[in-house]
Amino acid sequence: MLRNTAWTETFGGVARTASEDWGMVQSLRVFYLHGPEVEQALLAI
Repeated sequence: MLRNTAWTETFGGVARTASEDWGMVQSLRVFYLHGPEVEQALLAI
């Protein structure tokens, strides 16, 4: 889900994305063109 972020476009046009590494949790921050900034937290197992 972090390598291929095409799924984020399901919720609207994406301006940009940013990844953050928090150890066991990986965060994908999505900035939408005409909407909010959404952070998805993914647990690495």
